[in-house]
Parts: sequence; structure tokens; C-alpha cells
Amino acid sequence: MQEISDPANRTVVFTYNDNGNLSTVQDVYGGITQYNYDAHGLTDIIDTESNHIIQNTYDSISRVISQTDAKGNQTQFAYDPEAQQTTVTDPLGNSVTINYDEKYRIAAMNYPDNISESFTYDENNCRTSVTDKNGHKITYTYDNMGNMLTKTQPVPFNYTTAFVYDSLNNPVQVTDAAGYVTDYTYDERGNLLSVSKAVYGGTVITSFSYDQFGQAINITDPNDNSTSVTYDVYGNRTSVTGPLGNTTTYTYDIIGRKITKTGPRGNEPDANPELHCYSYTYDQAGNVLTVTDPLGNVTTNTYDANNNLISTTDPNGNTTTFTYNENSKLVTETDPHGNTTTYQYDTNGNLSSITDANGHITSYQYDALDRFVSTMYPDGNTENLTLDGNGNVLARTNSKGNTTNYQYDELNRLIKITDPAGGSIAMQYDPLGNQTGVTDQRGNTTTYTYDQASKLLSVTDSLDNTTSYTYDPVGNRLTETNPKGATWIYTYDAANRPVKTTGPLGHDSSVQYDSAGNVITSTNTNEASTSFSYDALNRLLSVTDTLDNTTDYTYDGNHNLTGVTDANEHTTNYTFDSMNRLVAITNPLGQTTNYSYDPVGNRVTRTKPDGNSINYSYDSNNRLVEITYPDSNQVSFNYDANGNRTAMTDPKGTTVYSYDNLDRLTSVTRAVYSIDYNYDLAGNITGITYPDGLNISYTYNRLNQLQSVSDIVYTATFTYDELGNIIGEELPNGITVSYQYDDNGRLTSLQHVNGDTVLTGVEYTLDNVGNRLSVTDENGQTTSYTYDNLNQLTKVKYLDDNPVTYTYDPVGNRLSAGGVNYTYDSVNRLIQKGGIPYGYNANGNLVSVGESVYYDYDYEDRLVRFNDGNNTYRYTYDGDGNRLTQTVSGVVYGSYSYIYDINAGLPLLLVEKDSEGNTNNYLYANGLYGRTGPEGRLFHHADGLGSVSVVSDVYGEELNRYTYDPFGNPLTVNETVDNMFRFTGEPYDPSGLVFLRARYYDPSTGRFLTQDIYSGELNTPLSQNLYIYCSNNPVVYIDPSGNIKICQLDDLGKGLWDSGGEAVRELMSSPGALWELSKAIYRNELSKEDLILALGSAGADIAGTINYVWKHSDSVWVGNPSDKEVYEYGRNLGDVLQIAAGSGAALKAISKVAPKAAGALGKGTSKSILKEASQSAFKAADNVSDFSVSNKHLMDAGGRWQKFATTDKGQVNTWVQEGLRSGNAQFLPNNQEASYKIITDLGKTIGTKGETKIQVIIGADGKIWTAYPVK
Repeated sequence: MQEISDPANRTVVFTYNDNGNLSTVQDVYGGITQYNYDAHGLTDIIDTESNHIIQNTYDSISRVISQTDAKGNQTQFAYDPEAQQTTVTDPLGNSVTINYDEKYRIAAMNYPDNISESFTYDENNCRTSVTDKNGHKITYTYDNMGNMLTKTQPVPFNYTTAFVYDSLNNPVQVTDAAGYVTDYTYDERGNLLSVSKAVYGGTVITSFSYDQFGQAINITDPNDNSTSVTYDVYGNRTSVTGPLGNTTTYTYDIIGRKITKTGPRGNEPDANPELHCYSYTYDQAGNVLTVTDPLGNVTTNTYDANNNLISTTDPNGNTTTFTYNENSKLVTETDPHGNTTTYQYDTNGNLSSITDANGHITSYQYDALDRFVSTMYPDGNTENLTLDGNGNVLARTNSKGNTTNYQYDELNRLIKITDPAGGSIAMQYDPLGNQTGVTDQRGNTTTYTYDQASKLLSVTDSLDNTTSYTYDPVGNRLTETNPKGATWIYTYDAANRPVKTTGPLGHDSSVQYDSAGNVITSTNTNEASTSFSYDALNRLLSVTDTLDNTTDYTYDGNHNLTGVTDANEHTTNYTFDSMNRLVAITNPLGQTTNYSYDPVGNRVTRTKPDGNSINYSYDSNNRLVEITYPDSNQVSFNYDANGNRTAMTDPKGTTVYSYDNLDRLTSVTRAVYSIDYNYDLAGNITGITYPDGLNISYTYNRLNQLQSVSDIVYTATFTYDELGNIIGEELPNGITVSYQYDDNGRLTSLQHVNGDTVLTGVEYTLDNVGNRLSVTDENGQTTSYTYDNLNQLTKVKYLDDNPVTYTYDPVGNRLSAGGVNYTYDSVNRLIQKGGIPYGYNANGNLVSVGESVYYDYDYEDRLVRFNDGNNTYRYTYDGDGNRLTQTVSGVVYGSYSYIYDINAGLPLLLVEKDSEGNTNNYLYANGLYGRTGPEGRLFHHADGLGSVSVVSDVYGEELNRYTYDPFGNPLTVNETVDNMFRFTGEPYDPSGLVFLRARYYDPSTGRFLTQDIYSGELNTPLSQNLYIYCSNNPVVYIDPSGNIKICQLDDLGKGLWDSGGEAVRELMSSPGALWELSKAIYRNELSKEDLILALGSAGADIAGTINYVWKHSDSVWVGNPSDKEVYEYGRNLGDVLQIAAGSGAALKAISKVAPKAAGALGKGTSKSILKEASQSAFKAADNVSDFSVSNKHLMDAGGRWQKFATTDKGQVNTWVQEGLRSGNAQFLPNNQEASYKIITDLGKTIGTKGETKIQVIIGADGKIWTAYPVK
């Protein structure tokens, strides 16, 4: 063969030497690859860029004895015919010896470090056993045709999978290790017609039909919903039509390359397809040159002669460039700003270091089997792994030298994790690899059951509370029944999208979709609907709420949000740099906040509208080390080897932090105090020692729920229902507290009882979405509430039948309350109330009310001075924004200092000391419950919102009583002792303001003094008002952070924990990191689009879950969610984060906005990989027939552009299966996508460049994505 030409007139030319050996291959560009020979064989291959990609030398009998790659790295081969063995020595000097049996079949592979594996065969050369590198044997039997009949796992399990074949050698029945049977049928041409399995009490069938060419034209799922496919005459797929008739169409050029893709919205009746069409162009080699989206935005790529991507230019014209070494490995990546990241490799081709754009180096080391074992970070600290023969991680030693140990069973399943403190977590599995039990460090076990399809059927906790699930034949979850018997019902459309949720009380919420799967209408359980519109790229264009208020959004070509026009037609603009980083926010008044970044993306300056700039500095590990303010004051931070903050120095002094060997905070020390913490093996706090020596101890039940709080004199106990809701408290002063909930898990009654007397109590009636319609107190007096369809409070009616009404503008600004009118500017700043003017500075901080009230702020926009016309209040803060002091002068005088428990997620006020030395220690247990001080032990009794209604003494006698209006204004105050905790259980200052950590709340206006730093959720425009409190629903919600309205944090935590991921559980051990990430999601700093892009194809696979999380973040943080909805949000968030934790690109995206969270997820990643990837590997091996290797990975006639040294896809699948089943596998996260890399050395040449290892990429769904040979 001398040349090949395709229909596009592309030609590849071949020449040969006198011996008939291939001499040159000229590609479609004219580039020539040259092949040289001597008498023994091929000696040299020179590519189109003159790289000698292979150089072989031979012994006297024409056996290759050395092979040198383009970088000069040499692999050597030695032969011992008498011993029937071959030794391969890699460029680093590590040797593998291959022993052969009498038929020259591989009998054993002997690796460095005394690791080996062995193989046996039958007379037909079928492999009958594999003894893996840990000495565990898997056995196989075959029929006379070489079809595998059984596969039996190592002892003591001996799990057997059995196969039955028809006369054409098609597998017609598979009995898995649990005894479950799957049947297959075929047509006369061998096309698969059906797959059936006994599941859900019936037979689940997926069926297929084909055209005359054997192309699948219809797939019918077990719910009898069909997807149809059409093809052109060349076999290219031209359309896919889903069960609802939504069609995606494709066109191709004459050589089968996709040139257009038109989504379902472009194929609707009367639609213009061009407005929903992506188009593609290619170079002569088939590389994608341009991608043009439906809006005309173009992404452009260029390539070198070896088809490596060398530049990509985004739709905004920003170009990223890449360079490669002689082996086509990435060497540099230069961003549009000219910042370069450099990659280096060892002589075996393993990535050895990454130098970031700031010149900081992260290094990696590998063992003699090329398995990753060590990371050295830029600061010189290292993390090390110890591996067993199969590559399972036996020990992980962190940068502080603390080691976590791991144990595995004979099937390489993780069965025990022992942390550096000696605490152990144990796991159990069923024959299919499903996790059936987890026993925590305290011996508490959670068990799981599954159906025949490995769908979770039930979860039973250590107190025997069971949650159960049912599914439809496709696997959609139909019902969920909690331990109290309450059931949620889920309904899906034919495309398996959730369309309706029915709660235990019979209330429905629903969504509707367009043909592309975008939610276009969302209707809550009160039948209030919100509608959404999208552009041709399916980006959210507008939201119209149930009151017909519309908010509009605009984007640039890179999908960055560039404008938000609110329902009052005021626009906020956003500007991004060439790296798609936010560099400016300009509000409707033209006031701008600017940001700048260092070469690796750390934000280094923030310049506010008043012109003041705050500068940020980072260490080599990209940790914040210094904040510098315009007055030259600084806040600095120090860290230990594991990244824990060890010190913070601010203008008020230095705070020192200590940690145990599990990185748990053990002490916080400042010049005048120290706080100490103790933990049990499960990480529960068992003791806190206050600065004055007071020691509070905590015990927990088998679900790790707080059971008791005590000191040397007093003990309080707590009980919970089957769902984990607190139902009872017994306080040391004899008062008992009882809670009741409805079937949706919403609080309906709360009573504080002393003997036969109800000290204080509330009974709630609720609407369908959870709004409190009425509150009846212990005296039988009822207050009723009315809401609009946005759940904003519109009326409160007291016992005296004198209602107060509230009205709002389209963006949530209060227009009137009780006959008082309010007006606002275009940035939603209150500028007049009842004729009294309000003034602001350029940063949006309230600076004056009328002519006698003034406010001053520091550079962080924290209130530092407030003069109300009679008194002046002054405040100081530490570097984290915790308030340290409050001083009052004028008509009233006083000075107070504060100490916080920063180990509780949100900082909790622990100690208050006045100017006379009087000290109050505050006690917490499921919220504030008491204090010790000059008046002795006092107890706080709260309503369902957490607002303190009564303070009692040690005898249970009432000392103080409070009532409030809905927004927290005191209605009655009867005090005999001082008490600072009032509305929502937060500090109520003498100034009348409520201190909510990040900001001060003014109950008299229902607004904050300063704007929120979080811009809100796109799906819920009301959340974008930066001043209003709790979305104008203060009867249900609280805002303890001063940033985001929240409710039901316990339910969020339960959901996250139940997602089951080790990485997520690692994140939960750091409440601050979890809070940081939650805020980033809520304010859309981490957009769902960015995460999906970073996750690659796995992002597409879990896009539904990602969309669920981002869509429901508004409901959780600013809506009216039930406890169940919060739980589900947490569980879905956990699922997303567990996948993201296995993706380097996703972790990088997270680290930009939530570095603590990224670090915590990263720590947990290895546990997830070990548990999930190993299970995925075994499942994937059993389903290898579902995988078809890309033609581009198979060898062509010239060995060009390809990878595997075969043209037989069946042979590749055999190698894939062999690699996955051998147990000789190294599990790693795939850095580019949420998936796993499984690398196995097969001990034989499988690649066109002499590769002996196979790398298989398996998605988190257990499916094989791709496979190719590696060195």
C-alpha cells in the first residue's frame, strides 16, 4: 500500500525500503515519520519534529536488548532461555522479571520489593488462576470454546460469578456473586435484544432494536420509555429522540466528523435551528479547530505536528498556550496573562514536579513500581504513602508525621481505617461489594441493605432506626420512609426527571422543564410558582417570581455573569479579566469595587468604592498569611505543616492555636486567656475548659448526639426522636423542655415546664411551606401571621386585634410598616423612614440617621462607633471579625470584653467580662442554655426561633421575661438580672442593635446597617437584596452569621453525613471549611457551570445532581425548606463533593473560593479512592463488554496516531479485563475529571511504543470511559 486518500482528499503516503519494510509515512500535512532498520529489525522511529521517539538495539539473535525514548530514557531487556525468563529494567533501574511456563505463557511476574504475581492456564491456554501481588488467588473455568464459565474470588469468600452462553458464544445468562441472575437475548446476527433481571419484585427489562445494518435504533428502558436513534448512510448518528419527543440532531462532513449539533430547543416546532446550533471545524488531522456556540461565540484551538494542543483561545479572545517535551508530555501551560505553570517528569515518565506561576514547586515521588508514594509541598513539608503489593494504601503519613493505617480484605476492599489517635472505622460488604455496615470509632454500627440492582433499600442506625427506600424499574427513587413511618413520594417524567414531590402531609411541590431539561416553572407546596427563561446556551436569562416581578441576567462569551437587572430595573455590572476572574462590581449608582490577583489566582487587592484598598499576601502553599490595611495595620497568620492555623496576630494581639494529631483544635490562647478542648475517638467534643478553669463535659449517645452536659455540680440531659430531632431536655434547675414535630419534621410545640407549671411555651400552626401562621403562648394568647406568595411577612395580628401590616417593593424593600413609610435609592439603601433621612458612605454603610445619630466603620466595614444622640458605643474586633470589646459612654457607661468559642462553626460568645471584673460564662448545648456569673447559675429558655423568652435561676424561678415583635423589637422586657441574649438567642446591645457576627441588625427597620458581602442566588432574586433581614420572613428564619439566612443546620449535617463519602466526612470535621464552601455556593462564587466544566464528562453525568444543589441552595438558605428538604440538599451536596474530591481540576476550582474546604476534601480523597475505585474496578471488569475502545486508540497500518499494538477491539477488552481483575492495580484520582485511574502492569507489550501497562479510566458510576497503554 502506497497511499490512502479519503473523501476529503486527505492523503497519507507510505514508502518502503528494499526489504519491504515501512520506511516513511507522510501525513496529511506533509510531515514525515521515518522508520530505520538494521539486519535485526526496527532501530529508530523519527517523528515529524525530528524526535527519535524509539531507538532499539538488538542482541545477536535479534532480540531487543534496549529501547530509548525521545528523552534519552533507556529501558533494558535481558533474556535467560534456560530459566525461561525475561528481565525488563526501566530507566530508573527498577527491574521486573517475567517467568514463562513450558508453553511460554507468562507464569509469574516478579517485581521490586519482593512483590510477585503468578498465573496458571488450562490446555487451551485460558488463564485458570491469578495469584495477585498480595498472594490472593482468583480462579476461572472455561468451556471448550474458551468462554469463561466461572470466576471465583479468593478464599475465604469464594464468591463465584457464573456465565452461560448460546451456540454463538454470546453470554445469555450471568449469575453474580450474590446469586442474582441477569438474562440476555440476541437476534440472529448477534445483536443484543434484551437484558432482564429480577428486581423490585418483578422482571426489569431493557430492550433494543436495530436496523438492517445492525445499528441500534431504539432503546426501551424498564419503564417502557423509548429513545430512538437515526443514522445517515455512512452510519453516523444523525438524531437522538428521547421518550418525550425531545430531539438532538447532528450533521457530519464527508469523512464522518461532526460539524453541527442542534439541541432539543432548536428542533421544536416553529423553532429556528440555527439559534440552538453548535458548529465545529477541524484541521487535516481531525483535531477540533473551532467550536462556535449558538450565540456565535468561538473557541479556537491550534496544534503542533504531533497533534498536541498548543493553544486555545476562548470566545473573549483570551489565549492559553501549551508546550510539550519530546515524549509529548505537557511541559508548560501559559495563561492569557503570561503566567506559566511548568511540569517535569522522571525518566519513567511519571510527573515529578509542578512549578506554579509564582515559582513554587510541588514534587512527587514514586516507588519502584511507578506508584505514587509521596508529595512534597512548596513549603518543604511532605505527605507519604505506604502501599501493599496490589497498590492499596496501607498507611498515609501527613506532614506532621501522623499516620493513618488502612486494612483490606482479600478482595482489596477497605475494611478498617485506624487514625493516628487509635480510633478505628470498620466497613463490611456484601458479595457484590456494596457496603453493608460501618462501625465508627465508638463501636456504633450503621447497616445498609440493597436490592438485586445494588440500589440502597434501607439504612439502620446504631439505635435501630430505619429509613427505607423503594424504586421504579429504572432505578428512580419512588419513596422514602423515615424511621417514624412518614413517607415522601417522588414522581418522574418519561425522561426520568423528578417532576413532583409529595410529602407525608400530602402537599405537592412540582417542576416543569423545557425540551433541553431546564426548569421553566417551579411550584411550591403553597402552589406559588416561579418561572425561568434561558438563552440559547441554556443560561438563566430571567426569573419571574410568583408576584410577577422579573429579574434579568446577562453574560459574556465565557459564561461569566456580566449584569443583573433587578425587578426595579436597576442594573449591577460585573467585569472579568482574561482568566475569567471577577475584577470589578459596579452598582446602579456607578460605585465600583475592584479586585486584582497574583499569577496563581489568589486575590491580592480589594479596592472599595471609597478608594481604600486592602492587600492580601500568601505563602508558597497559597495560604493567606497577611492582610494589610490602608493605615498600615496588619493581620498575619501562621500555619503548621498540615495547614492548620497556628497563630493570628492582629492590632489587638496574638492568638495561638494548638491541635492534636488528628488536626483537631485543642486550645486557643491569647495574652489574657486560654480555652482548651478534649475529644472522644469519634471527634465529639467531650470537654471545654474556660479561661477561669470552669470545665464543662459532654457525653453522647450511640448516634453521637449530645446526651448530657455537666460540670462538677450541674447536669443537663437531652433526648431525641428517631429522626434526630431533640424532643426533651432536663435542666439542672428542675425544668423540663419538650418538643413536638409534624410528619414533615417541623416544630409544632415547645414547652418549658417547672413541675405542673408551664414557665414558657409556644404552639405553632403552619402552612404547607412551613410558614408559621400562628403562635399560641403558655397563656393561650395567639398571635397570627399572614404572608405573600414570596413568603414575606405582610401582617401580624396580636391579641388586641390591632394588626400591623407590612408592604414591600418588587425587590423586597419594606415600603410601609404600621403606617410608617420607607423610601430607597437604586442600591436598595433606605434613604428615608417616616420623613427621617438616612445617609450612607460610598461603601454602602449607614453613616447617619437624622441629624443626631452617626456611625463609623473600619476598613472591613465593621461598625466601630455609634452615637445615638445620648450615648456613644465603641467596638473593637480581632483579625477574624470577632467582637472583642464594647464600650458605652454618655448617659449610660460601661465596658465589656468578649471571648469566643471558635470551634463551633460559627463563633459562640463564651465569656463576657465587664469593667468591674464581673464575668459571665455562657453554656451551650443544642444552642444557648445557661450561664454562670455573679448571679450564680442562670438558664435561658427560648422559643422555636431561639429567642430568649424567660431567664430562670437555679431553682427554676423566673427572673426575666421578654416578648418581641416579628422583627425582634422588644414588646415587653421584665428583668431582674442583666441579660444580653434576646432575639434569636443573639447579643442584643444597649444600642438596640443585634450583633450577628458579620454585621449589625437593626430591628426597628428590619434591615442590616451594612450590605451583605454575598450577592445572593440567581434563582431567588429576593436573596439579592443586600440589606433585608431573612428575606422578610423573621418568624421562621434566623441569620446568626449576619450573611445568610439559615435554618435546620442539623438536617444539613445529617444529609452530608449520609452521602457516605469519606472526603465529605473529612470536610464535616472542619465546620469552618464547610461554612466557607456553603457560602461560596450560595453566592455563586463557585458556579455550577465551573464545577461541571472542571469535572469533565463526570460533570455531565452528575449534572442533574449539581443542578439540584445549586437550584435548591436558594430554598435552603433563603426559602422555606422543610427539614426533609434541607436533609436532601445536604445529601445531594455530599454526593457532588465526593465526586469533586477525586478531581484535581474540581478541587482547584473549589480552592479558589473555599481553600479550607478544598484542603479538607483533599484529605479525605484517598479514603474515597480506596473504597470506591476498587469496587468500581471489579464491577467494571465484569461489564467490560459494554466498553468499546476508540478507533483512535487502535493501531493503523502505519502505527500512526494510535496507541494499542493491535487492531482487535476484543483483544483490548481482554487486556482491560485482565488488568482490572488481576488485583495488580494502582488506584489514583484522575486529575482532569471526577473519575479514577487504574494502572496495571500486564507484563507484556501492549502499546505501539513498547508499553506494558494499561491505564483504565473508570467513572464514579463504575463505567469504563477509556483505556490506553502507558509506560
